[in-house]
Amino acid sequence: MFTAEQFRAKAAECAESLKNSVVPSEIREFQRARQSFSLLAQNKDWLAENFDKLIRVQDMLPQDDIVERNVDRKAVAETKEHISSMPRGGPHYEVEHHPHRPPTGALRS
Repeated sequence: MFTAEQFRAKAAECAESLKNSVVPSEIREFQRARQSFSLLAQNKDWLAENFDKLIRVQDMLPQDDIVERNVDRKAVAETKEHISSMPRGGPHYEVEHHPHRPPTGALRS
């Protein structure tokens, strides 16, 4: 893993190569690389300064604990039972299929 100083050194190398290049495509490439390495160095600095403010996964509750706190288990069970008792296409929709024409649907009341 690179440090911010190493990224800055690479950016400086690109700047030096940029001075010695006359080929337009190389100039663009060195400019992009210099900018990328500079941004990576800035990101490393930011992370070092703000690491204590980051939300880390290991500090969070497991998702199951969060769900258990916010869900009414009886309502979930009733909803699952209601859904499983519905016709396959849904509660009010029936679809007829024919092999040579597109499916059509008819609403039931």
